[in-house]
Amino acid sequence: MSPDTPPITAAILATLAAHGLIGDGSQPTPLVRHGDRLWYYRNYQNEARLAAAIHARLATDGQSADAAAPAADPNLRPEQQHAVALARRHRLTLINGGPGTGKTHTLAHLIAAELHEHPARRIALAAPTGKAANRMEESLARATAHLPAAAQDAVRRATGRARTLHRLLGIGTNGVPQYHAARHLPYDDIIIDEASMLPLELAAALFAATAPDTRLILLGDADQLAAVEPGAILHDLSHHPALQAHRITLHESARFTADSGIGQLAAILGSGETRGARLVAALEAMAVDFPPSRRDEAQQHDTPQETPPLPLAGEGRGGGVPHSGMTTTKTNHRAQTPAIHWQPTPSADTYRDLLAPYGDYLALLQNPAADPETLLAAYDQYRILCAGHHGALGTARINAALRLLHQRAHHLDTTHNHYHGLPLMILANDHRQQLYNGDTGICLDSPHGLQLHLPGREPVPLARLNPANLADAYALTIHKSQGSEYARVALALDAHSERLLSRELLYTGITRSKGALDLYADAATLSHAADTPTQRSTGLAWHLSRQEA
Repeated sequence: MSPDTPPITAAILATLAAHGLIGDGSQPTPLVRHGDRLWYYRNYQNEARLAAAIHARLATDGQSADAAAPAADPNLRPEQQHAVALARRHRLTLINGGPGTGKTHTLAHLIAAELHEHPARRIALAAPTGKAANRMEESLARATAHLPAAAQDAVRRATGRARTLHRLLGIGTNGVPQYHAARHLPYDDIIIDEASMLPLELAAALFAATAPDTRLILLGDADQLAAVEPGAILHDLSHHPALQAHRITLHESARFTADSGIGQLAAILGSGETRGARLVAALEAMAVDFPPSRRDEAQQHDTPQETPPLPLAGEGRGGGVPHSGMTTTKTNHRAQTPAIHWQPTPSADTYRDLLAPYGDYLALLQNPAADPETLLAAYDQYRILCAGHHGALGTARINAALRLLHQRAHHLDTTHNHYHGLPLMILANDHRQQLYNGDTGICLDSPHGLQLHLPGREPVPLARLNPANLADAYALTIHKSQGSEYARVALALDAHSERLLSRELLYTGITRSKGALDLYADAATLSHAADTPTQRSTGLAWHLSRQEA
C-alpha cells in the first residue's frame, strides 16, 4: 500500500461485509478478514494449506538413526557438518546462507552420505526457475568433482537433471499439478535451491505433493529478494519459532572474506542500525572512482571514442542525470580488498564506462576462431544489474545505448534487430524447446543464420523464437540475476527506481559479484535502499502460530 492510499476504515469493511465480499475463509469470498488482517481468498487458502502441511510434517518428524553419530568429514567445516546431520535427521530442513558459504558443497556431501548408506535412494533437485535449476546442476557438478569417481557417478545417477519446480510437479499450460496430495512425488529426498524465490502458490503445491516420509530440504539466502509473486516463504519460515530446530545458517563465505569489499558491504546490509549511513561511509573509505584508463580500455577494444553517447537527459520523475561533475578519486590502500569503484555522479561517458568491462567479450567476437563456449564464458564474466527497466539507469536505456555503441564499434547495421554478439534473454517459458524465462545467452552467426547459444545446450535458430519473448541482455534487472554470480558486476541505480529500492534488492545486487563491483548510484539513493527493508504483508507466520494454539 502506498503512502497516498487512504486507509481501509471500519465503515468500508462493514460495507464490504454487507455485500458478501468479506468472509472468514470457510467459504469462497473475494476477501478474507481476521482481526486487522485482510487477504485475497486465494492467498489465504494457500497460506492455510501450506501452514497445515508444515505442521503435519513437523508433527511426524522423528529422530532418524542416519545421523545419530555422524563421522567427522574433513572436507566440511563444523557448521556444514551440522547442516548435513540436521538434514539427515529431519523431514524438513532449511539451510540458509549468503553467497559462497558452501550450501552446494554441503549438499554434495549430504547426497553422497545418503547414497553411501542407501544406494537406491531417489533424490530430486529443483529450483523455482530454469536459470536457477541450471546453476544448481552446474554447482553440484563442481562440488562433487573432488569425490571419488564412483561417488560422482552415484550422485549423477541418483539426482539426474535439476528441474524447475513446475516440471517437477508436472504443471502444464493449464496450471494444474500432476503431483498433489493424492499423488505424491516418487522421491526419498527433494532438494530445492534458491528457495528465497519460492512463491506462495508453488510452495503450497510442493508441500502438498511431498510424501510425509520424504525429506524436504530448502536451500537459500533469506536476506535476498523474495519471489515476485505473493509470498516470502524462506524468510517467514527461517524466522518462525516452530522452525528454529530445523534451520541452520552458514556464515563463512569462500567467495569473499569478511574484510573484503563485498564482504564488508554485505555485512553492513545484513545487520545493525543506520545501515545506510554505514554503507556510504564504508564506500567512501574503500572505493576508488573510475580512472581515465577505463575509457582507454574501451578504445583498445574498438569502442570508438568519437561515437557520441546517447544523451543522459532526464526521463520522468527522478530520471535526470547531469553531464558533468567528475568525482574525486579515492585511493584504496588495502591491497587485499577487491576493487570497489563508485561513481556517485554519472557523466556523459557513463554508458561507455558501462560497456567497457565487456571489452574482452567484444574483442573475442572479432576472432573467427573463437568458439561459442569461449564467447559465453567471456560474456558471463561481467553483468550490468539495474533496479528496474525505466530511467536513465534502467535496463531499457542502458541496453539501447550499449546496443548502439556495440553496433557502431563493430560496424554493424544499426537497422538490424538482431546481430552477431547480441546478448539476449528469454522472457517466457517455452517447454517445447526447453527454454525458460530468465535464460540468457548470445546471438551468433552461423552458416544457417543467426543462432541463440545458451550454456549447456544446443544452439537454437533465432528464426524459431518469438521476438516478443526476447530482450537485450547487456543489462538485467537484479531480480533476473538471482542465482547467478559474475567476476565483475556493475550496479546501476537512480532515483527513478526509488519505489523499487530495498535493502534486499541492494544486498542481492552487490552479492552477485565475486569480487569486483562498479557502483553507479549517488549516496542518497544507496542510503535510502539500505534503510528500506522489503515490506511483504504475508500471513504465513500468523497461520503457523494459529495452528499451534
